[in-house]
Amino acid sequence: MSLDDGKLAGRATNTNYDVQELEAFDIVLTTYNMVRIQHGRMVTTTGQFKTWLQKKLPYDHPQRDRFPLFAIKWWILVLDEAHKIANPLTSISVAARALPGDYRVAMTGTPLQNDYTDIQGLLAFLRLSPWANLKRFKEVR
Repeated sequence: MSLDDGKLAGRATNTNYDVQELEAFDIVLTTYNMVRIQHGRMVTTTGQFKTWLQKKLPYDHPQRDRFPLFAIKWWILVLDEAHKIANPLTSISVAARALPGDYRVAMTGTPLQNDYTDIQGLLAFLRLSPWANLKRFKEVR
């Protein structure tokens, strides 16, 4: 599928795509809330989320259609309005960081709303060491 086939015109009414359907698209647009919901499903489904993620196996999980955004290794992840993940402790920020992808881009017009620590969530999403680690970020300031 591509942008030319007309399936992307208008508002999507189906939010329950399976992995194979999503893999067929060149571009997938979603919301922060959908990422958060599917991340919650993935954590609940695996039961051993940390071990599972360390082994990088989400694409192999038998129930992967419950969380297709996390069952595909994306070539590039682009976040618009990335200030929504500024707080690294929110469920949306945790979910965005868990998305598997080779390259990451975070776009925002308001990276700092309160103080300099607002940028740490973006650095964590971008996986920019050593600042991606919250503890290390606080030490360096």
